[in-house]
Amino acid sequence: MTANKPELRKSLKQHYVAVTRPSHLLCLAMRSDAFTDAELVLLRSRNWNIGDIANQQIVWRP
Repeated sequence: MTANKPELRKSLKQHYVAVTRPSHLLCLAMRSDAFTDAELVLLRSRNWNIGDIANQQIVWRP
């Protein structure tokens, strides 16, 4: 799919609205292989807390 398809564009707009509205907390669950190490470093530098979920527990990354 490309961003030119109407259904994908609509979905991306909804995701944008969803992540720009929270005023205190935003929690996203994604596959651990969706990010490179460099991207994780960038997110941490922007004060994101990153955790791994296993066995119904969260292990926060330093």
